[in-house]
Amino acid sequence: MSQMHNPFAEERCRTVFEIGKGVATIFIAGFMLMLILPALGWHVYLASQGKWKESPASRLLSWRPGQQDIVHHLREVEKVTDKAGYSVALRQKAQSMLLEYADEGNLKTYLGWEGWLFYHPDLKALTGYGPIKPEPFSVMKDPELGRVPETRELIIEYAAQLKERGIDLLLVPVPLKPMIYNEQVAPQSTPSWVTHPDAPAFYSLLRKNGVDVLDLTQDLSKLRGERKRVFYLEANSQNREIAKESEEALKLKKDAFLKQDTHWTPEAMRLAAEKVADHIKAKYPQALPWLPHHPCGGWRASQQLGDLVKLLDLKDPHQFFDEEEVFLNVIGEGTQNSRSPLVLLGDSFVNIYDDPTLGFENPDKPDEPIRSGFAQHLSLLLQRPLDVIAKNGQAPPRCAVNWPAVPTMKSGRRSSSSG
Repeated sequence: MSQMHNPFAEERCRTVFEIGKGVATIFIAGFMLMLILPALGWHVYLASQGKWKESPASRLLSWRPGQQDIVHHLREVEKVTDKAGYSVALRQKAQSMLLEYADEGNLKTYLGWEGWLFYHPDLKALTGYGPIKPEPFSVMKDPELGRVPETRELIIEYAAQLKERGIDLLLVPVPLKPMIYNEQVAPQSTPSWVTHPDAPAFYSLLRKNGVDVLDLTQDLSKLRGERKRVFYLEANSQNREIAKESEEALKLKKDAFLKQDTHWTPEAMRLAAEKVADHIKAKYPQALPWLPHHPCGGWRASQQLGDLVKLLDLKDPHQFFDEEEVFLNVIGEGTQNSRSPLVLLGDSFVNIYDDPTLGFENPDKPDEPIRSGFAQHLSLLLQRPLDVIAKNGQAPPRCAVNWPAVPTMKSGRRSSSSG
């Protein structure tokens, strides 16, 4: 058996870099002090304040056999360490310097062009194994992930369970932000939508197994080239100038996603609600008895920093970013009813513009629902209330798409199972 050899041995770099033991010792000592002193100082501070039990070291040493699995205990200690004062200060200072001098984000937020921010896992989803090919197991991953079923298996099994109860499942894949704004990630790309190569085959597989799929990627991509609906204040003697300025400003905006956020704009959300409503009316008319029109609460402007800015974990994010403003159409009450035959399942894409914890809340009533979200607009378009089950950050696994879904029914019987 022949052995591997270097065919370019003569081109090896023959430069030798050497430093003395003294210099090496100084570098090592300095590096160790940089690691130890901040943590040591933080623990001394907590002890002096009588808060030693809150320190990472105390949490680490508190474990006893039989109390809790050691792996879960270490994960909890890691979370405490990440939130320690010295960790937060060092991380925020380093991130501010990276952002100011190198235009670099972190493991969660990717800095695109022209102020556009993207979620790193979304970028990986577009170039990963996809929804068809199973990803090989790696020793670098959590062993518990190896026991998680594949996305396609979960959806097909859930659809079968619904079918047994006389319920149809309508799956509405929402494109990820980099799918619509790919040229803001890679400038050499054409301003057209992209998707994972296996996405068409994935949707075809779902349809063959009885899942109704309504893909909105192409529809939302067209929104960028169209003039937005103009949401403006009705002019009167007191606000005529302000109303005119708001109308003119809104005419220029053509975005499907917020620049600093992972979520869609109110216009894209409304367009998605219209597409879903049209599909339900055409295919499931038996689920749509006519109900009185929901009252509207009027238009309201709201602004905040996006969730991708918050993921950068900056001490003063306003030093680098301005708040984004949106105009929301506030829908009245009566859009949700737990006894409705139409059930909307989803995540934060459903809750954005409704859940005040996601931002854009009403400053006068910061703890109350905003009532401008996807569920409210879909209910308004369908003219009937919906049963809404939407958990932030708890959508099914996604690969280049999110999975908000609308189960619709044929026979009027409801399903008691959860997705």
